[in-house]
Amino acid sequence: IFFRDVCTFFCAFVTSMSHAIPDDVILASMQQLKAEQTSFPLVGDMQGFDELEQEFQGGAEVVLQKIQQLKAKYTGLRRVRRDGNCFIRAFVFGLLETLIGKSDTSEVQRILECIRHSKTTLVASGLEEFTFEDFHETFVSELERVANGECTPDHLLDNFRQQDVSDSIVVYVRMLMSHHIKARAADFSPFLNEDVTSYCRREVDPMGVECDQVHIMALTTFLGVGVRIEYLDLSNADTCIINHHDIPDTCAPSVYLLYRPGHYDVLYTDQQ
Repeated sequence: IFFRDVCTFFCAFVTSMSHAIPDDVILASMQQLKAEQTSFPLVGDMQGFDELEQEFQGGAEVVLQKIQQLKAKYTGLRRVRRDGNCFIRAFVFGLLETLIGKSDTSEVQRILECIRHSKTTLVASGLEEFTFEDFHETFVSELERVANGECTPDHLLDNFRQQDVSDSIVVYVRMLMSHHIKARAADFSPFLNEDVTSYCRREVDPMGVECDQVHIMALTTFLGVGVRIEYLDLSNADTCIINHHDIPDTCAPSVYLLYRPGHYDVLYTDQQ
């Protein structure tokens, strides 16, 4: 199942990249990125799709058609700062937000225990506890507030806009992904051009490095949480049908994300 999931997701990822936005648009996006990194909050307010649509006015019709499909499927989106950590920040924020106020707390309790126990797992792998205990405590504290009914959506948003809190969670998640990839090297190695240790040192451990399909498989399988990713790209130019992929395909998605080449934002369904 794991091999099938990775293969399917890898194909979707490559297809998306092969239909990426043209070079001139990418250059403009890079210039916008520099401005966003200092002016845009780590996690933005929820909004409709009008601003997104405006960004692509005068551009490819296939993208505009896909935005209309997003409007029909989702109630809005929440932008996340483009700083290379957007997938992790969007995924964790989206996950915690879905767990707030649930009468059935079994899922948040399961995830909380998973993160609590992960400290022991990292120590057993050879890491010194003092190198990550503050990051771990920050993540556990956020989950405990959600589990105890002490966290509101506004409180979660305020915390994720605080650099120390938000980045501490991102750092810890990167450590978990790195450990999981190394622990399941036989599963991930076929999709890498180098050994897992070198890959993690270069692509997973450092802050600000964008997540690829291996990162996403590692995080979702470690937590046992599904994500649906909608691809806003130039693929399917003949039908203008937007592609999406659920990962892993063995569980229903709890988090919904919008992918544009190099960036992720949070999507909202009418059930959220």
